[in-house]
Amino acid sequence: MLHFVKPYLAPYNIAVSCFEVKLASNLDVMIDKLCLNHALFDVNLSHGKIDWSYQEGIKFKGINLNSVDVQSLKPIEFKKSEAASNPLVELHSFFKKLSDFNLPFTININEFTYKTFNSKLVYTGSFVAADNDYKIHLLTPSKTKALHGSLNIINNEIDGKITLNVQPSIEFLSAHGFTLPAEIQKYLNVKGTVSSHFNWKKNLLTIKQQTESIVVDSEVGILNSGPFRLKHDTVWQGVIGENDIDLVFAPQSTASLSFEHNVVIALLKGAQVPEYLTDLLSNNKKELIAINPQGSFKVDFEQQIIDLDTIKLKISNNEQSSLIKLEGLSTSLNFDRLNTKFDVNAELNISNEIAKDAANIEMLGQLNKSEGGFFIDFYPASNIILKNLRAESVYIPQIKTELKGKIEYAFTTGLSLALNLETMVLNGALKNIIKTEQLVIRSQLDGTLENMKVAGTLVLDDINLANYAIQGDINKPYINISMEQLSIPSLLELNIAHKPDLALINGTIDYQLKGQLTDIKDVFKNELNLQFNVKDVIGEVNGFWLEGLYWQQNFELKNQKITTYDIANNISLGSLDSGTPISELLATSSINFESNKLNINLLDVKADAFGGSFKIPELKWPLDANNPVTLKLEQIDLNKIIELEKQQGIIVTGRVSGNLPLFIDEYIRIENGKLFNVGEGVIQIKDNPGVESLKQTSTELALAFDALENVHYHQLNADVFMYDDGRMLLDTVIKGRNPDLDNEVNLNLNINYDLLGLIKSLRIADNMESEIIQKLQQKD
Repeated sequence: MLHFVKPYLAPYNIAVSCFEVKLASNLDVMIDKLCLNHALFDVNLSHGKIDWSYQEGIKFKGINLNSVDVQSLKPIEFKKSEAASNPLVELHSFFKKLSDFNLPFTININEFTYKTFNSKLVYTGSFVAADNDYKIHLLTPSKTKALHGSLNIINNEIDGKITLNVQPSIEFLSAHGFTLPAEIQKYLNVKGTVSSHFNWKKNLLTIKQQTESIVVDSEVGILNSGPFRLKHDTVWQGVIGENDIDLVFAPQSTASLSFEHNVVIALLKGAQVPEYLTDLLSNNKKELIAINPQGSFKVDFEQQIIDLDTIKLKISNNEQSSLIKLEGLSTSLNFDRLNTKFDVNAELNISNEIAKDAANIEMLGQLNKSEGGFFIDFYPASNIILKNLRAESVYIPQIKTELKGKIEYAFTTGLSLALNLETMVLNGALKNIIKTEQLVIRSQLDGTLENMKVAGTLVLDDINLANYAIQGDINKPYINISMEQLSIPSLLELNIAHKPDLALINGTIDYQLKGQLTDIKDVFKNELNLQFNVKDVIGEVNGFWLEGLYWQQNFELKNQKITTYDIANNISLGSLDSGTPISELLATSSINFESNKLNINLLDVKADAFGGSFKIPELKWPLDANNPVTLKLEQIDLNKIIELEKQQGIIVTGRVSGNLPLFIDEYIRIENGKLFNVGEGVIQIKDNPGVESLKQTSTELALAFDALENVHYHQLNADVFMYDDGRMLLDTVIKGRNPDLDNEVNLNLNINYDLLGLIKSLRIADNMESEIIQKLQQKD
């Protein structure tokens, strides 16, 4: 019998070291003990029988063994085939060889034991092969299921089922030399199972259903990762050919990773990740990442392409969650080409100092990557919402930015943009300055960072405030900000704190600011020009009614100071009713701002008043109380001045000119002012109740006022003084003749009255008259 057995074993390099075998009466081979030796293992067979027959040679019918003991002697080495470069070809080659296998007899091993070569661990199991059906069970030393499988091979077709217990499988592989790094093997706790039902036929492997449920825990982490848990629950079906893989995931398929956020941040900082990125991650504590593939997953090795219908990535913590959804994902195997649609719905904390609430980010679009670069195409529904923004003096409940367009990055030329943005600021407040209902900023961006073109508008509470254009290098761009026909009354309707005392019914502003920004941080280090034009202002300013105000000014920022171009008569005013009517005012202004000091200079101020005119050669601000402002009067009609007081029985004709030095600080003073007549005139004082009363008090006053009842003067001079309290003193000399008395008149009069009180009373009277007229019109 030994003579017959050895030829069967010799091709496999198996020797026999013990042979306790006998023939039964029916010629079955009864095995008490059979010892087989190989370089990789020793096998002991006990208590079995072999059913056989002899017809033109020995033919086995069946082998039944009660016990088989296998002792591994050294690690099993798998050599990769050098002929096959495609792993799928190797896989199908294996199945092809397996499909050709045909066992002509049955094998039944009730129990087998297996000892690994470098440990005392003993695995147990059973094995049955009958009618091309193969079944195996493998238990761990602790009697935990490690492997359960079945295989059916008929007509070169294979149908199989297999279930692996993951942790025992890892231990089994480790016992055979397939060891993981020591730190991973020591600190990882892996649990779970992998089950598969498959069919192979003609180089096509069909996975009828694969179920994977695996949990990886680590209380201390690996490679300084900190504690984490990886959970993998996936169900899929698929077809695997020689050059392609086609899988379909069940909807519930999910892989998730939970980790300690602070440890990950520390790892990133240790890896010298940019600070702005680690700060952003620090503000967004996330401790769970879940991946959910959906639909079809295809790999074409000939075309080197991977296609995936849908994959969802959810990043969350106890309070917030963010979802990234990719659809129609197509990429090359080395990821140098990629195309996918994306849908991002995320909550992101930008900065705790500025925004206490997380930003809501919703982005829809398409991502495309090629060998030359990549582009992102944002669809119209994409938007970013920031809530409850606070800075030193600013509070904004909500900012919403909608965007659409494309961002493209080429590896050779860099970044380029083609974006449309619309930013809406709702109910913003700048402390103690302004509150707004809605600020809308619309922008169109085109070009590269080195040559960017930006055009847009700024609308505040339905008022078009600005059109702007930015062009050039983003680090030193040229800007052009302008607006025409900006309504001043509309601006005054804004919710502005400390609103000036203005009630305007007309007036517009044209402006244009242009230049180059070479220093974004310090605006005074740039060179800019501002053209500012105020046109046709009509209305009430601090109680004074004005009409036809025009002001044109050109500003220049250069060498860290602001100056203006001289434009002759750049200020004009049609009329000003301040109780003292003024019209046809013209002036030339210049402005200088340097070292935080503002200086304003008005030149050649002139206007018509009281039938004549006045001039101010120069007026500087800040005012110098020690240097007077000279007010020059030319041919002022005295009759119009007298008409202001509306005194009964007083008539004064003629014109005067002169100079009034005005000393201005908190008050206005006049010192050594001079007035003199231009031509002759008449003074008539008759039937004035006040004068008649004065006549009764003194004979001298009676004679003086009698002389003034009809004076035709040829000289009228006055020295003018005005004090801080508003009292005005006129030291007057009048020379002429009274034709009624036929005598010469030569009078020296000191006239003292409250000028400010007079002006105020005139304004009050005018206001009362205006109110009475309005009420009468309303009644009509």
